[in-house]
Amino acid sequence: ALQAAHDAEVVHRDFKPDNVLMAEDGRPRVVDFGLARVGMEDLDDSEHPVDHAELRAKGRISLTGVIAGTLGYMSPEQYRGGNVDARSDQWSFCASLFEALYGYLPFSGKTIADYSQSVYGRPRSRPTNSAVPEEVHRALMRGLNSERDKRFPSMESLLSALSQEHRDDVASGFGLRRIFSILTVTLALVLFLLIQYRQWHRPISHREPIIVSVVMVGAALVGGLLHRRSLLNHRVHRHTWILILVTLSQNLLQRVIAWSVDIPRLYMVPFEMVVVAGALTVGTLVIIRRFYFLGLLPLFYALLVNRELVTPRLGNIVYVGCLFLFFYGWQRAATDANAVRTLRTRPSSRSQRSRSSPSVPSDGNSRPSAP
Repeated sequence: ALQAAHDAEVVHRDFKPDNVLMAEDGRPRVVDFGLARVGMEDLDDSEHPVDHAELRAKGRISLTGVIAGTLGYMSPEQYRGGNVDARSDQWSFCASLFEALYGYLPFSGKTIADYSQSVYGRPRSRPTNSAVPEEVHRALMRGLNSERDKRFPSMESLLSALSQEHRDDVASGFGLRRIFSILTVTLALVLFLLIQYRQWHRPISHREPIIVSVVMVGAALVGGLLHRRSLLNHRVHRHTWILILVTLSQNLLQRVIAWSVDIPRLYMVPFEMVVVAGALTVGTLVIIRRFYFLGLLPLFYALLVNRELVTPRLGNIVYVGCLFLFFYGWQRAATDANAVRTLRTRPSSRSQRSRSSPSVPSDGNSRPSAP
């Protein structure tokens, strides 16, 4: 509703939960455009005189040319009495959504002075037991930024960000993708450094690589259990997690078998690289659909090790490097997918709104009527 109003160059200026009514058909309606303004240019509130006594009785404040809105839901620029635009409604929408999700407003205060100072600080922390997806919380924080230029450029962009958690593609689940990337690469790098420190002046043994595999498999299992809800909702993330778990389990099985039958560790490195190459090939072809050459890197390294042209100690470096490139490619694919989706949906959504949205007179003195 706010998006449709903004497309018609109408700024609500008093969006809050009380102005969202549920109809009998279950659909919400945005009502009470009593403080709304037609046009996005700088206007003075004196052009639209209001009944101050009535507004204050309803908890709303409107000082001519200074403040118009409701405490707790007004954007920072409204407290200053400055010009408001669609991004001000966006701030009010995010404040209302913050309250709906967490049970309290993002900023606290009892007076105009209290609120006008608190809105320039950090929003209140969310509850520790909150189940709100990270993507939704990040969108709220951006929409509640005290600087208008740092918010979303439009309600359309905000709604797209809020719907990321429900999409089932490579671009969904920013928080989960970031956790996959940072924790997996960091853990692999730390374990690699520990092994190098312990074995640099000793022959390569089976014990340390097996311990590393056990830790990596355990971390993947724990991570999957902690984020099982997100994995169940996202096919791409679920498949990525399964691919990582299967690859780590295969390497663990190879290392245990080699240790049990006393195969020299040196001979196992090429076989492990083949497993990694297969996993990377599947991931690049099916999931991120780019960096198709990535699976060739461990194969090339395995060939060099087999010909004794490089030391097998570099295997962990190749392993970590391939992981980093894979997650980097995943991030690039997500960014491109979001850009393509925006280009595809924007024209159709605008044409649909132009057909369904009521026309609003362009006369600056005209006021839209409440539904």
